[in-house]
Amino acid sequence: MADDLGNVSSVPGHVPPELVVDVDFYHVPGVEEDPHAAWMRIRDAAPRVFYTPRNGGHWIVTRADDVEEVLRDYERFTSYGSIPPGLTTEPYPSPPVGVDPPEHGPYRQILLPAFSPRAINDMEAYIRGLNVELIEAFRNKGRCEFIGDFAHRMPIGVFLRFMGLPDSDRERLLGYTHERMRGETEADRFAAQRALRAYAQEKVRERRRNPTEGLLSRVANGVIDGEPIQESKAVVITVTLLLAGLDTVVNTFGFVAQFLATHPEHRRRLVQHPDLVPQAVEEFLRRFPVPCITRHARIDQEFRGVRMRAGDGVLTIIPMTGLDETKYADPLEVDFERETQPLPNFGMGAHRCVGSHLARLEVRTFLEEWLKRIPDFGLDPADPPVGVGGNVIGMGRLPLVWDTAVRH
Repeated sequence: MADDLGNVSSVPGHVPPELVVDVDFYHVPGVEEDPHAAWMRIRDAAPRVFYTPRNGGHWIVTRADDVEEVLRDYERFTSYGSIPPGLTTEPYPSPPVGVDPPEHGPYRQILLPAFSPRAINDMEAYIRGLNVELIEAFRNKGRCEFIGDFAHRMPIGVFLRFMGLPDSDRERLLGYTHERMRGETEADRFAAQRALRAYAQEKVRERRRNPTEGLLSRVANGVIDGEPIQESKAVVITVTLLLAGLDTVVNTFGFVAQFLATHPEHRRRLVQHPDLVPQAVEEFLRRFPVPCITRHARIDQEFRGVRMRAGDGVLTIIPMTGLDETKYADPLEVDFERETQPLPNFGMGAHRCVGSHLARLEVRTFLEEWLKRIPDFGLDPADPPVGVGGNVIGMGRLPLVWDTAVRH
């Protein structure tokens, strides 16, 4: 199921041969056509819990119940050392995502005030205005390459402002993030990680010398257990925030736009009933999750009948959780009336992403402002979309077209 690009390791003795499946999650076959369908083919053909020798060797879980238990149970599945497979040389632990409670708590507390619902709601006017500005820039052209013209601009513009970073750094940071998440080789991914770390270190030092508004300054000058945060810890938190803010929402946007471009009945319904948009956001998050999150077995244990050893990596394929037919009826169908359930898109338990309110607001305002201005659009038949895989799946290209004669 994989090509020869992944770093192949020998299979440990405690892994039965029948549980070994050759999957390189950076290079899943068919991901260019449909990343979710590509992972579904692997899920349906593989054991419920299976082991791949690629990228240093690790377990993979794809079922919703399994993913949620691994993410929630930090006493069995630790976040310490939980870097993505294929980045084995990165020094950890790294707070807040790379440590467990109780050490995790003080670092998370630095971030929470900036991500409170009230603080996020205060940004709505700016977010809505940025949506309008970007859409109006290409609306009369009748076409756009959605990822480059919008998805790489709106959430990233919001996040850079949120962090207190200049928009002029956008292209540089996008390049680092792309290579870090889906570079061809471990060397490429690690080089991008080092570049992000160097950038974060430079900015943290600037904010320590000259505190300003914005989340970056809050992190750089945070206090942990009554003492100023260590520079190295502030740098790691900054890198984590950059990776989350510069990649995850971008890819959610891509899947939502592709779906609406190919499902006019859903699109018309949202245009005619904008009050459905908040429910639609939840359903799109269910149907199109994007991140894959790693944990490590803390102890020797048996999980779903599979023997794991302490230190084994466990990659959770969150993109499959919303498509689990044991949890959702007709999971491939988008139903705006579907009863909502807790979603693992933003993690679960102690490590639930602090940015979930911001992400939801960004998707909601995008839908509201885009559909007001471009209610009818489709894929460009001469330039098909291209999906991408890796740590966070998404759309690499999404050319859209519409009739500029229609005015609203």
